[in-house]
Amino acid sequence: MTDEDAKIRRAAEANALLANQLLQDTLDEVEKTAIDAVLSAKDDDTRRDAAATARATRDFRSKLQAIIRTGKQAAERTARKG
Repeated sequence: MTDEDAKIRRAAEANALLANQLLQDTLDEVEKTAIDAVLSAKDDDTRRDAAATARATRDFRSKLQAIIRTGKQAAERTARKG
């Protein structure tokens, strides 16, 4: 398996994760709960931890989307090679 093939496979797996509605609902709920915790936190440590959770949730989605973009680029390069 070439590096390009591995990127395409990983992109397909990331796409399947993003297409999973249960995962999307769970990530939405985690992010919403973390943002609510930030707003209602009584101390800085709790606020900081909740904000980190919200950021991590958004970062996870962004990383999956980046993997998908990389896979699409790899697929285009592979198609051009023939």
